[in-house]
Amino acid sequence: MAYCPYCGSTTKTDELFCIQCGEKLPTDIDSRKIPPKRFFRFIHIPILIALLSVIACTSYYFYLQSQTKQANASYEKAENYLLDEDYQEARIEIEAALEHNSNFPAAQELQAFTELALTIKNDIENKEAISYQDALVEINEGKKELSSYNGEAVIQLTDKLETSRIEIQLKKVKEKLEGEPSIQTLQTTLWEAEGIQNPEAMEIATSIREQIIAYSSTTANQLLQEKQFSEARSIVANALQYAPDSEKLSSLKTTIEKEKTAFETAQEKRIEQALTAVEAERDLNNNDAVELTNAALDEDDQGNIVIFGELKSVATVPINSIAITYNIIDKVDNIIETNEIYVYPETLYPDEVGKFDHTHYDLTDKNNAYDVKIETIKWFID
Repeated sequence: MAYCPYCGSTTKTDELFCIQCGEKLPTDIDSRKIPPKRFFRFIHIPILIALLSVIACTSYYFYLQSQTKQANASYEKAENYLLDEDYQEARIEIEAALEHNSNFPAAQELQAFTELALTIKNDIENKEAISYQDALVEINEGKKELSSYNGEAVIQLTDKLETSRIEIQLKKVKEKLEGEPSIQTLQTTLWEAEGIQNPEAMEIATSIREQIIAYSSTTANQLLQEKQFSEARSIVANALQYAPDSEKLSSLKTTIEKEKTAFETAQEKRIEQALTAVEAERDLNNNDAVELTNAALDEDDQGNIVIFGELKSVATVPINSIAITYNIIDKVDNIIETNEIYVYPETLYPDEVGKFDHTHYDLTDKNNAYDVKIETIKWFID
């Protein structure tokens, strides 16, 4: 097949002119075998396409580089804002960084942290509007969520949360100590103050401990004076749980033990003495309950012998039915007659005096030869 050497169009071998471009065709058929003109005419198209592709790729590359550079710049600004705790500006810069480069994992993570930081900041600023317990719960949750991140901004925010926690706990402790708190309140508040682990809290804990010592020692001393040793010892032992290094309480504990021992020893002695006294009293009442003050023999107007006398009760309880046995004897102690008579009144109370008398109508003592001798005195105790 022949071609026009000028435009590359197909020609017939016997044609003299190209019907496409009108040029006169060479008479040499061999020179018309390859269409050089058409080849060189269209070869620039793929070259142009390749060149445009290279330009496009290069431009896109520089565009991406520019976007990445701007994204990195916004990211760095966001980090600085976070360090300055300006979370709103940090959010704006992070959004700008993601607009420049949506596939930016570090910026996505920083965005999540910034949103968390804004939430935590808002919680801290509004902690006064909620209860102490709810505020502490939010702080603990915030610290737990922050544990997934690291970096200086995280440390700053964690420290801020810790500071907020301490402020809340200190305020709670101070409120409990207002007015005149009970000893139970002081004891529970002491543990709370010590758990804060803050210099101011330690000062408060020391003050609470001193109040516990003062109250407990005063109360224990009062109980000690009332001889309530067990209660006093319990008060001091309980206080030592909160102030184990208190020399005052330790000394008071020793004093209570000594006083208790001394009191118990004295009590034992008093009991022994009381038992001895009871035994002596029992012996007295049983054996020496009366004291004979007078016993005599005389004659009445008819010459009859009359026996009479008095006795006194030295017993500690009432005695009754007091019977006196006596003998009438002569000058050589021969028993002339034996008799038993009863004292009146029938019952004698302690220190009362009773009397007795009896007339012997069958005896006379014209020569004053007789006398009376008391043999026994018997009585009954209720």
